[in-house]
Amino acid sequence: MPDTALPVSASFSRRWLVGGLAVALAAACLLLPIGDLSRQLTAWIADLGKLGMVAYLGLFVAWGMVLPKGPLVAFAGVAFGLVQGLLLVYLGATVAMVCGFWLARRFGQRRARAWLARHPWADACDRALATRGTRLVLLLRLSPVIPGHLQNYLYGLSRVPFGPCLLASWLGILPYTALLVAGGALFGGAGQGFGPWTWALSAGGLVATAVAGTIIVRAAGIASGADSAAA
Repeated sequence: MPDTALPVSASFSRRWLVGGLAVALAAACLLLPIGDLSRQLTAWIADLGKLGMVAYLGLFVAWGMVLPKGPLVAFAGVAFGLVQGLLLVYLGATVAMVCGFWLARRFGQRRARAWLARHPWADACDRALATRGTRLVLLLRLSPVIPGHLQNYLYGLSRVPFGPCLLASWLGILPYTALLVAGGALFGGAGQGFGPWTWALSAGGLVATAVAGTIIVRAAGIASGADSAAA
């Protein structure tokens, strides 16, 4: 009994720590003067000239590895305009996606495979994601439910091939990215004046999430049934 109590206690403590950090981060995002910070950041980047783009990309990639990128996507429109801002966001998002994917695949996939081996249903879902990767990744990238930075790591841990994953990700992030950058460029803030479009994209993203979940569950059920029959 003492041998098993310690790992369980440590795991429980880690979950509380992660949960507390998430709550603290959400509270900070709500309480911080985002408007003032955006104006100060815009002025700082303007003072840097062309180096401002490099600074923005570095910040975007570092932020996008661990946090939702929405605020910085809208800021690209404020600081750089629609076309240039969209190009910079796509470049930064691509770097963040590639880094997150390969970090997870290089350092986490072995443990993920071991965990999946002990959970047949989850393993069947993973195989469904691998065989239907392009379509499912596209649908999930449209989702407002699963943050993009978490998806980067999730796909790295899974069996989904890198090429189809990257292509589907490029297509999937386009609608909301374009809306946020345009909102920043035209109105100086995230989505101001685009309320109906924002709600429409969010609703469409929820539908895409439901469709992707249905496809994965059905495919996993078929795979599990086939495995049981083979056994």
